[in-house]
Amino acid sequence: MWHVMHQANWTDWAHLVSTDLIHWTRIPSALFPNGDWDGSLTLLDGKPVIMYDCYNLVDCLPPNTTGPLGDNPFVGVARPKDPSDQNLTEWSKDQLNPVYLQDTKGAPITRGFAGPSNLWRGQDGNINMLMQLGDSIARFESSDARLHNWTEMDPAFFLKGGRGGHGSTGVTFFKLPATVTGSESSPLLETVANAPTHVLGGTWSNGDPNYNPGLPWYYLGHYDEASGNFSDVTPAQPIEEGGLTIWSTSHVEASGRMLYLGWFNYGLGCLTAPRALTYDPAFQKLLANPVKELASLRTASLGSLQDVSLKAGEGVSVFGSKNSTTFDLVAEISLPSGAAVSYGAAIMAATQSNAEILLAVDVSKPESGAIRVVNVSIGVPFSSPRTPMNSTFSFQLPDAASMELRVLGDRAIVEVFVGSGRGVFTTAPLAPGKDKSKSGFFLFAAESSPSTVVIKSVSAWAMGCGWA
Repeated sequence: MWHVMHQANWTDWAHLVSTDLIHWTRIPSALFPNGDWDGSLTLLDGKPVIMYDCYNLVDCLPPNTTGPLGDNPFVGVARPKDPSDQNLTEWSKDQLNPVYLQDTKGAPITRGFAGPSNLWRGQDGNINMLMQLGDSIARFESSDARLHNWTEMDPAFFLKGGRGGHGSTGVTFFKLPATVTGSESSPLLETVANAPTHVLGGTWSNGDPNYNPGLPWYYLGHYDEASGNFSDVTPAQPIEEGGLTIWSTSHVEASGRMLYLGWFNYGLGCLTAPRALTYDPAFQKLLANPVKELASLRTASLGSLQDVSLKAGEGVSVFGSKNSTTFDLVAEISLPSGAAVSYGAAIMAATQSNAEILLAVDVSKPESGAIRVVNVSIGVPFSSPRTPMNSTFSFQLPDAASMELRVLGDRAIVEVFVGSGRGVFTTAPLAPGKDKSKSGFFLFAAESSPSTVVIKSVSAWAMGCGWA
C-alpha cells in the first residue's frame, strides 16, 4: 500500500492511498484541523510516524487544547490510531506535544525554522533528522522512542541550504540507490568507489537569484554515518527545469527504488505522475522518469511509426486531434554518428505550427570523451503573460545511437522527459487541455537541422483514469 500526504486548503494534510502506485483513492485527511505545515512521514522500524512543523502551538496539540500563537520552532508528533489499518485512516497528535528544540548548549532554538526531515537510525541506534535553522541545516539526534527529546548534534551539518529558515518546504535526506545506468528496471548495481552516498533534497540553491523556495533542487554528497559529516557535496542541481514544480515528497523503497512526486503549483494544484529517481554516475546527477507502473494506464493505441526520415523542416503526425486529451508517448530519435541533429515536437496541437506547447531539441556533435550537449527549449505560446511558462536548459548526454523522448499529456499538466530523464519539464496546456481540437502530436526536423532526423520508433497510447 502506497500513501501520499500533501498540504491542502491551508488546514490539513490531505491523504491518498493506492495498491498499485497508479490508481489512487482519497481518504480523510491525516492531520486536520491545524495541520497544514511542513514535515515528513517516515516508516521508522516499520511503523509510520509524522513529524511536522506547528505554525502555532495549538497546531501541535490534540483536540480541545490551547496554546500560544506565533511561528515558533515547535514540532509535533502524530501516529496512526490503528497501525493494523492498512489505510492508516485516523491519526492522533501525541499527548506530549509539542517538541521544544534546544541547541548544543541547552538554549531554546528560536531562529528561522522549517519543518523536520524524514527520520533514520544511525549506527549507534539513535534516531536522526535534519531541520533548517537560520541559514544552515542542522542535524538532530534522539534516543527517545517517543521522539520528544532531541539534541542538536551539528548546527552546521549543511551550510548552504537554509536561507533564513525559508529555503524549503521540507528537507529530505536519503541514501542513494546503488549506481545505475539510468534504467529503473535495474536499480541495484555495484557501488562505485568514492561515489556520493546520499541525496539532500528540497533545499535552497545558495546564491542563485533565480531560485524560488521549495523548487526541486538537491545536492549529492558522501555521508559518514560514524561521524555524521556530509562532505564532497556536488553543486546544487534541479530534478526538473522551469521553476514551476515544488519538491513535494520522496521515498526509498526497501528494494532501493527512489520515488518522487512533484507538486505542480501553477494555479492548478496537482501532483506530477510518480517518478523513479536513478543515479547517473557519469555526470553525478539524478535522472527522473515515470515509474514503470504507469504503463498499466495505457489503453487504445493512438498511433505508431518506425524508421521515418525527416529532412529539415519536414514533420509527421504521430496522432491527430480529437483523439484524446490524455496520452503517453515514447519516441526513439536516432543520433547520427559524428553529426549534430535538431528536432522538435508540437504538443497539444491542431497542426504542426499551431500547438499549445512547442519543444525544440538540439543535440551537438559528440565532443571529447564521446559526450554530447543537448539544448532544450520549451515554449508555451498561450500561457499567461504575467507568468510566462517558457524555459531553455541544457544537459550532457553520453554519445549513443539514439535518445529517448517521453511525453505525458493530461488535461491539467504536460510532463516532458528528454534523454531518458536527464532533462525534465512540467507545464500546463491551455484551458487546461479541454479543447480536443488541440490534442494532436507532431514530430518534425528543425528548419536548421544539420542532418536528417530519423525517428527510429514512436508509440502513443490513450490513458485511462488513475482515480479509483
